[in-house]
Amino acid sequence: MQLKVKEPMVKSEGFMSAATSMQWSPDSKKLSVLRYDRNIVFYNENCQRWDQVSTRGFDHTKPSKDYVPNCHSYAQDSQYIAVGQSDNVVYIFNIGKALEKKAIQGRFALHAPATSICWMQNAETPIQCDILVGCQDGTAYICNLARKQAQILFSYQCLAQLVQQKQVPPDGQQSTQGYPLNAIHRINATQAVFVSESGVSALFDLQQPNLIKMVSRHQQTITTSSLMFPRNNPQKQFLVICDSQQKVVVNSVETGQALTSIAMRSQGFYTAAAQNPSGNGVLLAGQSGLQYIQLQSITPFVVQHDIASSLELQQLKDDPITSITSMAWRPDSSVINICWSNGQIDEIVPSLSAFTYCGVEITNVAPNKSQLRLKNFNSKQNNFQPGILELSLQNSAEVLKIKAFPKMVFQESARSGDWSKSLYICAFGERSICVYSFETDCLSEINIQMQPADKLYFDVGVKRVLVQANMQLGEFTVVYLPQNLQQQAIQFTPVRQCSYAAQALISCSPQMNGQFQRLLVGHLGEDRQEFVLTELSPPEEADDFTEPISILSRVKHTRIIDWIDISPTGKYVLIRDVSGAIMIFVIETQTMIDLSPTLGNGMVQWASPFDVIVAQEQPDMPVLVYYNPGDQEDKPSLLNVPNDSQGWALINVDSSQVQTTGQRTSAALYAVIQRHDQTKSVNMPLDQDLLLFNMLMQTKEVTGACILLTKSNCTNKNQWMRLCQLALEQHQFMVCSRCYAALGDLGLSKYSREIHQKMKQKRQEFESDFQFQTYCDAQIALLKGDLDNYDRLLQQTGNVREALAIYRELHLHHRAENIAPEGEKEQLHQESIDWLVQTKQSTLAAQLKAQRGDFRGALELLMNDKAYLSAYELTVKILQVNKDALSQHVVEALSTALENAHHFLQAGNLVKIPPITDSLRALSLYRRGGNFNEAILLARSSQQNECVFIEKEWADQLYSTGHFDQAVSHYIEARETRKAVDCALKAGNYDAAERLLIETTVDNQLELCLRLAEARYLSGETDSAVEWFKRSDQALLAVAALTSVGRFEDCIKFIVKNFPANNAPDVVMQEARRLIRIEERKQFVQPVSSTFTISAANIIQKMESMSSVHGVLAARDLLSAAGMNDQAVEILVAYKMWDDLVSFARDHKTGNYCDVLEKVAGIKREKGDQRGCAQLLSELALELFRLTGGKEASTQLKRALSEATRIYGDLGMFDESLQLCRRCNNTEALVSVALQWIQAQPNQFQSVTQQLVKMQKLDPTIVKAVSLRMFDVAMQLADHAPNPDECKKDIWYRQGMIFEQEQKLQEAEHAYMTAGRPQEALHMYIDNKKWVDAEKVVNNMPMGDNKEKAIKLIKEGRAKALVLEGKFKEAEQLYVEMDQVETMVNHYQERQMWQEALRMGKQYDRRDLIMSIQDKFADQKTGAKMGPQDSLKPSAKADTTGQSFAEAQMQRMRAQQQEITQTAVGLRSQLIQACKAGGDVYLEYLLKRSYDIAVLVLSKKITDDKISEDIGVMAPLVNFTEQSTEEKAVTIAVLYLTKGIPQNLINEKDNSKSTISPIISQNANKENLVAVIKAVLSLEYTEEDYAKRVLVSEITKDGIYSKARQVLLAYRAALMSTQKGVQAYQTNKALSIPGDAELSRAFDAIHLLVQSAYTNQQPNTPQQLKEKCQVFSSILRYCDLIPVDRCLAMAGLTCKNFFKVLQNETSQQAQSLKKIYGGQAFVFLNRFMDVIELAPNQSTGELDAVDIKNSGIPWDVKAPTKQYLNSKSIEDVRSFVMNMSVQNSDTDQELPREQCPHGCGNERWTGSVACAKCKNTSPICSVTGQHVINAHLKTIPSQPACTVCGCYARPAPWNAFVQKTKSCPVCGELGNPMGK
Repeated sequence: MQLKVKEPMVKSEGFMSAATSMQWSPDSKKLSVLRYDRNIVFYNENCQRWDQVSTRGFDHTKPSKDYVPNCHSYAQDSQYIAVGQSDNVVYIFNIGKALEKKAIQGRFALHAPATSICWMQNAETPIQCDILVGCQDGTAYICNLARKQAQILFSYQCLAQLVQQKQVPPDGQQSTQGYPLNAIHRINATQAVFVSESGVSALFDLQQPNLIKMVSRHQQTITTSSLMFPRNNPQKQFLVICDSQQKVVVNSVETGQALTSIAMRSQGFYTAAAQNPSGNGVLLAGQSGLQYIQLQSITPFVVQHDIASSLELQQLKDDPITSITSMAWRPDSSVINICWSNGQIDEIVPSLSAFTYCGVEITNVAPNKSQLRLKNFNSKQNNFQPGILELSLQNSAEVLKIKAFPKMVFQESARSGDWSKSLYICAFGERSICVYSFETDCLSEINIQMQPADKLYFDVGVKRVLVQANMQLGEFTVVYLPQNLQQQAIQFTPVRQCSYAAQALISCSPQMNGQFQRLLVGHLGEDRQEFVLTELSPPEEADDFTEPISILSRVKHTRIIDWIDISPTGKYVLIRDVSGAIMIFVIETQTMIDLSPTLGNGMVQWASPFDVIVAQEQPDMPVLVYYNPGDQEDKPSLLNVPNDSQGWALINVDSSQVQTTGQRTSAALYAVIQRHDQTKSVNMPLDQDLLLFNMLMQTKEVTGACILLTKSNCTNKNQWMRLCQLALEQHQFMVCSRCYAALGDLGLSKYSREIHQKMKQKRQEFESDFQFQTYCDAQIALLKGDLDNYDRLLQQTGNVREALAIYRELHLHHRAENIAPEGEKEQLHQESIDWLVQTKQSTLAAQLKAQRGDFRGALELLMNDKAYLSAYELTVKILQVNKDALSQHVVEALSTALENAHHFLQAGNLVKIPPITDSLRALSLYRRGGNFNEAILLARSSQQNECVFIEKEWADQLYSTGHFDQAVSHYIEARETRKAVDCALKAGNYDAAERLLIETTVDNQLELCLRLAEARYLSGETDSAVEWFKRSDQALLAVAALTSVGRFEDCIKFIVKNFPANNAPDVVMQEARRLIRIEERKQFVQPVSSTFTISAANIIQKMESMSSVHGVLAARDLLSAAGMNDQAVEILVAYKMWDDLVSFARDHKTGNYCDVLEKVAGIKREKGDQRGCAQLLSELALELFRLTGGKEASTQLKRALSEATRIYGDLGMFDESLQLCRRCNNTEALVSVALQWIQAQPNQFQSVTQQLVKMQKLDPTIVKAVSLRMFDVAMQLADHAPNPDECKKDIWYRQGMIFEQEQKLQEAEHAYMTAGRPQEALHMYIDNKKWVDAEKVVNNMPMGDNKEKAIKLIKEGRAKALVLEGKFKEAEQLYVEMDQVETMVNHYQERQMWQEALRMGKQYDRRDLIMSIQDKFADQKTGAKMGPQDSLKPSAKADTTGQSFAEAQMQRMRAQQQEITQTAVGLRSQLIQACKAGGDVYLEYLLKRSYDIAVLVLSKKITDDKISEDIGVMAPLVNFTEQSTEEKAVTIAVLYLTKGIPQNLINEKDNSKSTISPIISQNANKENLVAVIKAVLSLEYTEEDYAKRVLVSEITKDGIYSKARQVLLAYRAALMSTQKGVQAYQTNKALSIPGDAELSRAFDAIHLLVQSAYTNQQPNTPQQLKEKCQVFSSILRYCDLIPVDRCLAMAGLTCKNFFKVLQNETSQQAQSLKKIYGGQAFVFLNRFMDVIELAPNQSTGELDAVDIKNSGIPWDVKAPTKQYLNSKSIEDVRSFVMNMSVQNSDTDQELPREQCPHGCGNERWTGSVACAKCKNTSPICSVTGQHVINAHLKTIPSQPACTVCGCYARPAPWNAFVQKTKSCPVCGELGNPMGK
């Protein structure tokens, strides 16, 4: 191979034009150069600049220069290109086949700059194929455009493992650091090799995605690489790598083995490499030029440096600084392109030595001769070796390239060895081309210099026609190839000025007559809408009289032409335009016939060799056959396809059976159709008679054609007409006679026979054949009616008499006069006049007489023929010549005749002049005839008083005929101003109408002003229209006119100026509503008829139909212009235009801006637009922060911020979330987001840390990380703290506390010790009684006071533990050792061990202790003397101190509790000690802890940190997922009272889930218990959570409300076991908890919530719905304990459902219930809408709720912080309330009332249980929640419904419940039916 450098493609343009990557497209059509200036420059296949595409930065919406496109790769179809960039992004461009698109198809974000890219071919379409990307840090990605995802394949660390292992699985991780992947080489459709700069390369297979294999493990840095394959085995690939030491190594891709290395002699390392597309070599580029590495053999493996194929570049010698940056070898091996660092691009052409083309081996045996080795090839006419085709160029020095046409057919033939197909192979030289035709076995050399833009087309129109076309120059050359070796190729003169020389737009037709004569070519003209037909003559036949090229016709079309095809005979041209229209150009007549407007969208072709068109518009439609395409009236024949809807489509026409036998020709032609699945085809025969007729017509065999039509009984007149024309041309008059007879013209048929007989008789009379033929032509002209030619031809033959005889017979005297001798002309003239008079054609006879000067005779004939107008014209001419030539009588008679014939103008003209001269009569005639111009002229000179009347008549006549503009001036002259204005308006002369209205006074002027205003508006003159609307007293129309053109500011100014101030807002609002209504009915608006009566309604309808200003947005803009922003907001909300609502509220800073943001955010959340929701919530949070001025965050702000950060986190938008928290100055949220970011994206740790340091939020983040047990993250963050060591110690300390809470004591000790806090470890072990571990801690402490104190602490702790264990002697010994005798004495006293206490006092001689012991013993003894009955009475001592014995006992219990709190460290230890203490101590401690938690919940101060220890303790008992912090806290508080603590807290070896439950006693602190229950009731839920979790758990009795009710029932049972409790119950049976109204009310609320869960699951029968309404309505009585919005929503929605069920019921009871519960639904939901408008914690007492107050429903409660209903439900509620408020329904919009059941006469709400007047209360029904007062007895029932829990109920619902469940709804015990 020899390399030849051509002229530079691109000269040096500077560094920015240098290429970072260069690549040829797979189809060899495009060369793309990726440059430093961020452009992709494309060059065509001739290496000429084509176009360029600009790349985009990471944010494609903003221009950027901070990146460089590094690499790119083509898709398999060459229509898509992937570009990898340094700004961490990959773009996909759709460039199309010919760069017609250039659009961004997709993008993939990476984490590092892309350094290499490869588009695989593992799918059918490029969109589905995978794209492999290599990054600068060594990470590999796999991207897919169809799935729109970029996935990490492996990291550099994974790749580096191949140094030790041959294959590893991809880790799917991002590289922490590594070397770039500088190349990806595609092996095949699914395999590729990744090459790292470090020297490691790996094979990856898409079909085995879980494995990467080692290909190379090189020790040096790789500078460039390429693949190489043997020519005879392309599947066996080798990797060639070049390192920084100028060393070239070849590795086997299959085995990963290094096969050989070559030490190259190069001045520097290689910068680029390209494999030979033909195989067996790689070209390397470096400072020494181009070096070729050639593969000699595989076994043994031999590779050598081919010096002969290398090339030194002059550029490197002239400018050593420059270097080669990239190189590309064209896939067809014909061109090598290199790009320099200065931007220059060179084109290098390799000589053809030996290479493979389309699977054929080609050898260049000489510079101008190439041999092709073809399978099964054998030439019969050329002297070629078997299997060898030799192409030689005698007129060129070198074979430049070889191409096959068509290429795909050549490839198939090369594989199969079948060379019988029609194909060509062409060798290109610099001055000629060599063409071999496999069909004719002919080899031709043609002297054509192929230019870069030239293309070759073969078989253009017909076979063996070659066209060399240059579309850029707009010219082409036609070559007619020979059929055998004896002929030579004919090269015609080039055709120029062709706008688009494409193959489909060039058609050729050789015209033969035994031998080649000329060539017809159809092509485009100077533009693509022009068709040109050109005739080409062979150049050797051209002379001074014959042009080698002549244009026969040039036709201009209305559309672009995209297809041209000449018919087989060359008589017609088939043309298709871009719309699919098919046209036939008839060459003979130069006419264009429209065949079909849509047929071109289907299949259309000539049925060669006939001029017959076969077409099909679309599959399954009939096949159309045009047997006579030149005849526009000839309709096509239809060939019906099978009616099975299988997509039968026309594919071709089979003419293989067309044969000629003898004199008669038979034609068998078939239209071949094929099913859509290509499994079946059908031959549909064409009409053989019609085809045969066409063939006979083509050969001009008229007799045979006539016989054929006669035998076939043809009735097609078009065919007979064609035959007749051809017969006339051949003077076959008998055939003509038969044709005329078939056409129905018997006269011509008979005359044709006469002509035939005449020709026989007169044949001998003519001296020559020319005269005879001329005579025949004359007869043909007579048959055709061409009398001019008939005269001329007969005169040439001397048979004028024959023509005269025929003309006389036909009475064509004027033609006879033209050819007659002079002596006979006068006679013929008189004969003509006489014949005209005889045939009553007097007018024509008069004309002939007048021509000869006989005016009187002519006038007489005209009058007799009543041709009065002709007589008038003749009379005027006579009188102009001689006034006295005619008598008055004659003129009077003529004028009277004209008047009678209503020719008033002519009659008036005659009577006006002499000899009559009657002006009055003339004026009358003019007016009668409407000739007002003549009348007014005559009146002004003779009758001036008639002028006004004539003007009026003239104006009326113009008005009636629609000439309004002309009528204006005449109405003005006639003093008819109103009609003048009317005409001016109708004529569109608005200036004149306006001037008349201003300058004159007109009656009923308002209507005219209104019409003028309408006209001005319709003409676009809005200002003038507004003014005239105002004058017409239609100010609202003026407003509409301004709004219709969008002039809202002017509209508002007009309203302010022309309407009262108090009405102006209403006018604006009315106009806004009108604009909205236009949009709603836009599609139904009908155009306004011009005949409508003028009215404001019609005008407004016209305005609306014409205006584009309408809809909600227009109304918004109008209201905004008027400053009515609140109304604009209401409209946007009503029509749910949320985005516009937000924009409007933001731009105008409306007062409800925050509410708008929150509402729209919720709507976007429901629609799934999470990003939009987060953005709006962010905006809301920032706005709320701005409003608070940076002070303490409101609940709404916290909620918005929390939700926004949560959504941002879900979307992975942590940076946005972090910045939002920073701007809102919320440290807690900020650190949470930062930690979430670190957890989700560990690779962003450094970035997050830097931001935290910058924002000075590192310390709280560390603390939060520790609390979340993210210890590793906290330690990493500590490295960035100002004092890392101290910070880490603090982390260890916090970590130790957490481990201690989790009872991981060893880990806690390690943490405390690492933190330098051994005292903490010591206290921990002491609290947990780990004495040995505590002593170890002490032993590790240095000597000193701290150690002594530590030892003392251990002893004190051990002593206390021994006391608790009852080991008093050991404890006493330790206290004595510590000199703490009094402490041990106190222990003895507390346990009433008086003897031991006294002994110790005496033993250690402590008199003070002895005295104290004796006093306390005396007090205790006094109390003991009181018996059981007296124990409840106050003692003597109690009387003095005010303290009872029970209170003392309670005090001692609390003292024990306090001791537990003081002695035990940590919640866990305190729980354990309390549990061990048992009894009321255990209960009181748990109740106190529950109370503390409840207080935090009620005060809204609860956080996860404050209950973290509780969660750790109770985690084994409950799943806290999906629970809010408040719900977790309340759940823990209730669990403490129901289940206590887990058993394994006391015994760590116990793995069961058993618990140690407290016993609820009457001594429980009621205040604490009330607080816990209130906390339970205060929980806030959303509707979804309440239905999903709460109701479900309550049905199974496992819910929090059921557990709380269980606690209260236990407390009630404990109370009722005491005398005090029984007395309290007897005092007031209405209380559920005896003696405690507050706790009873809480119990009722808890029970109704549980009961509502049970009721809610029941079917929606009317009775069940009624019961549900009662239960949910009863809950409203406790809306001060339960969130008020939930109470109102549940009650209102339940009543609403019942109301809807009753809608169609007509019974009296149903109507009554409908009225009751419909009213309740309206009141509850109406109040609900008021409540949700309140700010969190705002009091409902601020609302004006007359219907609620004094009903027993609390109405001074705080609004909740969390809304119960979602946005959709709220909108449904709002719609219901609006409908109920505006409809005239049967319901009362108030709560139903009843008389007080206690009998006081007061009216109260039916759901109330207390009377405001008599102050009586009632127990609640345990089933329905209603009161249980007996209406007759006016008191509560004497017995409760349940004897166990003491609950009351109404009999009917109780019995129904018990019958169904067999149990009490409160306590669950067995229930018994009750009587009335």
